[in-house]
Amino acid sequence: MGSKKEHTKKKIINDISNDDIKSKSLFEFINHQFKDWESKAKEYLHNREKTEQLIIDAKEKAEKDRKGPIAEVWDKIMLFIDITKSFINGEYKEIPIGSILMIIIGLVYFVIPTDIIPDWLVALGQIDDAAVLGFIVKQIDSDLERYSLWKSKVSREQDSANFE
Repeated sequence: MGSKKEHTKKKIINDISNDDIKSKSLFEFINHQFKDWESKAKEYLHNREKTEQLIIDAKEKAEKDRKGPIAEVWDKIMLFIDITKSFINGEYKEIPIGSILMIIIGLVYFVIPTDIIPDWLVALGQIDDAAVLGFIVKQIDSDLERYSLWKSKVSREQDSANFE
């Protein structure tokens, strides 16, 4: 009997070779996948426990895969994690819902090993993760910058309060 990982690989390969996917263009396939990820992101947004677990999983995977293509976006992954934590804790609500959904989509995509290029395809699986995260960063860059400025201000205020 094969392992669960082998079964998952076979299922993915079968899904990818499925005639339904073959008949679609890559754009249609990615668009369909994006809708699935968006739906998952909305579930996370409304389920604190699930979001907290996503944060833990993303941090663990980022620490484990801190080399190769992930090294290039590691700081952004940490920023996504930090923003998500601040958002679910109610500390930072100045980010548009669409942007927080994009961040959660990025984290879900990063964590799920069976995305467009499965993570078990060692280097290739990380390349698509880094590309998707990089794409999201470009889409919401101004929101990320505003959060970073807010976080710096809060940190300075806390440091100042500690010296008084």
